[in-house]
Parts: sequence; structure tokens; C-alpha cells
Amino acid sequence: MNCLSLRSLAVIVTLFSLCWLETAAQVVEARGEGSVAFNMRKTAADERLALELAQRSAVANFASNLSEAKRREFLKIEQTVLSDLERYILSTTILDETTDRTSRRYTVTVRIQLQAGLIDELIARNSAALNANEPDKSYLSFVFVARRVSSRTEFDQRRTVRSLEERIGEESERVQISSAGASLEERRSVATVNTTGGSTLQKADQLLYEVSSAMEMNAAVVDVFSTAGFAVVEAEFLEAESEGKLSVARFRQDFGVGEDLAASTLRSAAMACRELDVRFLAVGTMDVGMSERDPVSGLIRVFVSVNGKVYDVSGRFPRTVASVGPVQYSGVGPDAQVAERNALSLAGRAAADGLVSQMRTQNLF
Repeated sequence: MNCLSLRSLAVIVTLFSLCWLETAAQVVEARGEGSVAFNMRKTAADERLALELAQRSAVANFASNLSEAKRREFLKIEQTVLSDLERYILSTTILDETTDRTSRRYTVTVRIQLQAGLIDELIARNSAALNANEPDKSYLSFVFVARRVSSRTEFDQRRTVRSLEERIGEESERVQISSAGASLEERRSVATVNTTGGSTLQKADQLLYEVSSAMEMNAAVVDVFSTAGFAVVEAEFLEAESEGKLSVARFRQDFGVGEDLAASTLRSAAMACRELDVRFLAVGTMDVGMSERDPVSGLIRVFVSVNGKVYDVSGRFPRTVASVGPVQYSGVGPDAQVAERNALSLAGRAAADGLVSQMRTQNLF
């Protein structure tokens, strides 16, 4: 196979994995059960009613697995979904059905494929952020950075041993009398007790990270916030205006050597946003795991752990108005690089979606 064919195959597989990720995000499965009582015998109308109740139960189960903020958003449009199930349910599979003639009850269990993308659109259309006039919207900026381990230094265990020796002596004296006279016999015995102990010191591995703000991740975050109706300004456009107070490079540097971002970096960025009339600052950090082979598809899989927060910096002190994580997402691809890009895109989109849901429940925009 020539190089062109290999490249074409890689492009096809990449597009397939991206489409799979998009489809997985738009369609979800849920199970439900419906039961109805019938008179003398079960009719077709009874079966239809039980099926509809099972579908409604599946929709309720879908909602119960949402985050708290997302569930509150869903409750606002729940009746709209239930009144038009055919629009939002892609397919229904009957898993089990029983007819109990003693109790005269018919029960059916189903699995549905629910078009979550359409539900998200319906939620967005009913949000204050999307319906607000442009002059009334506040600016939102974000800094999302991702890191992967570039080097690991392992330290040997250090063993410290302490020894204590204790000597215990015992003496005895005996007088012996005979015709020749008296004699004195003395005996002495010494026992030695050794006590040992100590400790083992294991120093944590020293990790160095390679930090970046991937284009795919940034594009996903911008898409979610913009589609939700927020006025998004990317952080790179604020750096010059803030005279370096908001520095993406400082975020990368902090995350490259520690477990969290420095307080001084966050304070400086919040001050810059306040001075530039940017009300909301979203900050996200992602840890990229090692690549592995997916046993199902045979593709390479990479996991990403993400944390995210949104600060309202309009007041005297920045206030956290939304927070997600840590949560893990995985991406697949023909190689580790593609799988990582897909995982970062999915994690960035999911984190931004969670932050948006919490902001919408507070009518922030």
C-alpha cells in the first residue's frame, strides 16, 4: 500500500472517530418500564398505553442521570418533550413484556435511543442567555490548558535502621561448708537483648509536564459558550490590552510544575478582566493520560481528566459561580496523537457544557 493510500485510510478512520464522538454525544440510551391494568382481556390500546408509559419512564431515567444543574434545566422543558415523544425518541426496543392474567396487568420494558442533541437545543432556546439582547450580555473569557507527563524521576527508598542493645545481669552466691572449712562459690550470668527498628522513606516521583492549549480544545469551548448565547472573547485577545496581567503563558507555566494554578496568576487574570469589563472568567485544567489500545475497536484510546470553574469578577472579590470536575473522558483514534486531540475536544466540550448549565440555572449571561 502506498503512502497516499495510508494517508487516505488515516483520514477516513479519523473522520469516523470524530463522527462517532459527535453521535455518542447527541444520542443516549435509557431504559424504562410501563404497566397497565386491563379488564377481561388485554387490548391493543392497553399495549400502546403501556409502551408510552415505558417511554416516559425511560425519559425520566435519562433525566435522573443528569447533573443537578442540567436536571433543573430539563425540568423546565420536560412537558414539551413528553408531549412530543416521537420527535425526541429515535428508536424504541422492547426488551421484555409480561401479561399477568391473575392480576390482569400488562408490563413492558423498553430501551430507547433519545436524541439528547435536540433536548439540548430546546433547553438553550429557553435560556435567558440566548434570549437576551446583545448589548445586555456580559463578556466571558476563558483559559483552558492541558498537560501530559514529559519526564518522570523516581527516587529509591531510603531505609533508616536503629538498634538498641540492653544487657541484663544476674548474680548468685553460695556458701559451702565442709570438714576442711568453708568455701564461697560465686556465679554470674549476663543476657543480651537487641531491639531493632527504623523507618522507610519513599520520596514522591518528580514529574515534569508539557503544557499546551490545544486548538481542538479551545474550539470546542468557544463553540459551547457561543452556542449557549454568551459573548465570548478569547484570552489571547486580552493579553495586550491588559498589559500582561492576564497571561496564558503564566497559566501554562504554573500547571507545568505544580498540581494547581498559582493564586497570584488567578488574581492577576481576574483583575485584568475586571479592568477590561469582562465579567466572567472560565478556567479549565486537563491532565492527559497514557495511550492504550481499545479492546473493542482496536483503536488507540487516551483518557483526559478535566476540572473547570467560572468566576464572576465584577464584584470586589471574584466569586465562583460554576464548577465541574474532576471528571474523565476518553477519545479514540488511529494513533495516540489523534486520540488525544479527540479526547481533549470531548473533555473541553463536556466541561464547558457543565459550566454553561450551572450558569443558565442562575440566569447569568
